[in-house]
Amino acid sequence: MESIKFSTTSVLQDFRDDGVIYLELRTTPREIPSRDITKDDYVSSVLDCIKDFGKEKMSTYLILSVDRRNTEIEAMEVVDLAVKYKSRGVVAVDLCGDPSQGRVSLFRAAFAKAKHHGLKLTLHFAEVPSSSVEEELMTLLSYKPERIGHTDDVGVFCSPLSNEYLLAAEHFNLGHGELVEICGKAIEAIFGDNEEKKRLRESLSAFKEGATI
Repeated sequence: MESIKFSTTSVLQDFRDDGVIYLELRTTPREIPSRDITKDDYVSSVLDCIKDFGKEKMSTYLILSVDRRNTEIEAMEVVDLAVKYKSRGVVAVDLCGDPSQGRVSLFRAAFAKAKHHGLKLTLHFAEVPSSSVEEELMTLLSYKPERIGHTDDVGVFCSPLSNEYLLAAEHFNLGHGELVEICGKAIEAIFGDNEEKKRLRESLSAFKEGATI
């Protein structure tokens, strides 16, 4: 359990050091039988770390992921955990994993349950040719996700959010005002509540005017 807490806290610190003030952390519930750690223990431990880390400079919420290789039962387990811990900051369920694996039609009941309980849905979508066939894409869209796209993983791509903005500015010749506009549009897509959106708009406005956040 200590390794889970250490890893989670380290990730949170990295994001905060990069200047992030709102974070939706994504993780796949996992169990470690050799240490008697259940998926429930894992999720609860991550949420404990988020709470202990505090919200003074960065608000953090959790998204629980269903892996494309999961069975229907395993997907439902993830959703049940998301429902159980919604009051502690779980805001959504995600579909991720190897895009060449699994049948996404298996997850219809699980995703329907998530939405029934007020959780948001975000899906990795059309990442490779093998998962971009019309049947799969239409199935995913039928689940009515609030967000689609690809969730960048800093651990995989070694590119923090600040560097992503830098790359966008360099490659598309974007100025300060255009980057601020992009940030503003991102606020409307978050899974946080209206109070979070209001806080972020105020922070962005202060940044735009040259104030320190």
